[in-house]
Amino acid sequence: MENVNLTQHPLPMFKRWAMAINGCNVPEIDKADFITRWLVIIRACVFSMTFTSGLIGVLLAAEIGKINWFYAALSVFGLLLAHAANNVINDYADVKSGVDTEDYPRAQYSVHPILGGLTTPKGLLQSAFVFTLIDAAIMIYLTSVRGPWVIFFAVSGFLLSLGYTSILKRIGLGEITSLLVWGRPL
Repeated sequence: MENVNLTQHPLPMFKRWAMAINGCNVPEIDKADFITRWLVIIRACVFSMTFTSGLIGVLLAAEIGKINWFYAALSVFGLLLAHAANNVINDYADVKSGVDTEDYPRAQYSVHPILGGLTTPKGLLQSAFVFTLIDAAIMIYLTSVRGPWVIFFAVSGFLLSLGYTSILKRIGLGEITSLLVWGRPL
């Protein structure tokens, strides 16, 4: 990736980040800074549903009783990392299996991380590994302070993610995972 002089780019840095978060794309993505590119690569524009689901869980827990806000924030952060890992693994698997091509519908709203030259297949795998490793550390920590149910939910989410990417969406059942994770089909 080449170095980009941020002062010469037509959009201010924070505006580009907001555009990537709100719409999964920015003009001249090939000239964008590292953070903007990765916001597009991980499809941060779809994280609002994960953030909202996590926040609803936090609010429900707060309604029941006293809440540890650090644990709550760590849980929501872990959910967002898991979503990012799923997105990059999904893009990797879809390119490798021939599902994602230049004329695939996703290319209509956002540049594909690999096909658009934002990163390499190895870059996607490495990022998924790092995201999953951080999530595993969060799971271990939260399990140590909150108990084994953390493992159940974390591993269940991981298995749903793998099932979606490797099998379910290819046989027309991917929306079932959306229903289980977010409470409604996309």
